[in-house]
Amino acid sequence: MARVLVVGGGLTAALVESECTRRGIEAVVWAGQAPSASQVAAGMFNPVSFQRVLPVWRAEDHMAAAREVYGAFERRLGCAFVHSTPVLKVFASAEYARVWAERMEQRHEVAGWIAPGTWREVPAGVQAPWGVGWVPEAGWVNVPKLVQKWEAELRATGRFKEGTWSRAVGVPKGFDSVFDCRGVGAREDFAACGLDLRPNHGEVLTLAGAQWPEGACLNTVSWLLPVGAGQCRLGSTYRWDIADERIHADTVGQLVEKVAASWRGVHQAGVVRHEAGVRPTSPDRRPWIGEVGPGHWVCNGLGTRGVLVGPWTAARLLDAWQFPAFELPGEVNVRRFRTFNPN
Repeated sequence: MARVLVVGGGLTAALVESECTRRGIEAVVWAGQAPSASQVAAGMFNPVSFQRVLPVWRAEDHMAAAREVYGAFERRLGCAFVHSTPVLKVFASAEYARVWAERMEQRHEVAGWIAPGTWREVPAGVQAPWGVGWVPEAGWVNVPKLVQKWEAELRATGRFKEGTWSRAVGVPKGFDSVFDCRGVGAREDFAACGLDLRPNHGEVLTLAGAQWPEGACLNTVSWLLPVGAGQCRLGSTYRWDIADERIHADTVGQLVEKVAASWRGVHQAGVVRHEAGVRPTSPDRRPWIGEVGPGHWVCNGLGTRGVLVGPWTAARLLDAWQFPAFELPGEVNVRRFRTFNPN
């Protein structure tokens, strides 16, 4: 049986290990003590890009893979992680409302993923002068819980160890290859071979008492996601000038005010937690897959849509590793960057 080392303790590592196990490949996981973005991730998935009202990249493929893989995690770990929560999009202008309506009328490729405001009753108190629309097939995955349960299972079976790894270590004895899923922790190693892994800092709040109903995620400039037990998560910020997990006191007011324009009930809430994480992203916002050195394979750069794109991406990594004739899609092949130098 082939034996590989998966480096990293977040969602990407869990997805790669799961794909290895499904294919009969023994995978051992090494994870250091550095914070992971998965520990604070809201875990939302949504097949629509709201900026231009278009399907996200490979929406059909990603949604199908996500359903299959997270369902398999639920059966494997005996817990519910996936929550169906349609998105209620508050339109920012009359022009935006017009585009949304035209997409449906013209049967645009995004039309299968969006619905009019009448699709479902809009919660009382929502302020939407230009109207609303729905994304029925959206939801969220409880990523911190999934990663915690996954790690516990691997520890119990002797396949999870606390340990660091770097490019200089190479492939340890007893392993056929290394699958590098370290997120921003791999930034220096990638820079040495001409790859620009960019940290994207984000802050998220957990609120109690917002009185937002279960079963819908409010999306304005920011978003408000019900997560049960009377709590909601409110996010998120995006900053490119911070590479650590620091939080900022003024973020609370900024996020609350962005949502309050459409839902004043958020002012009644109290902040239970204020967390920050650093997402790994690439210059073109696509994941990285491929071999970057002898036996050193990478799965990284999943960015803000990691929950959605991760399952499909992990499967393509294993296709490339298992089958030499398999041609990685160009948009995710790490060799697409002209600066890449595997040295």
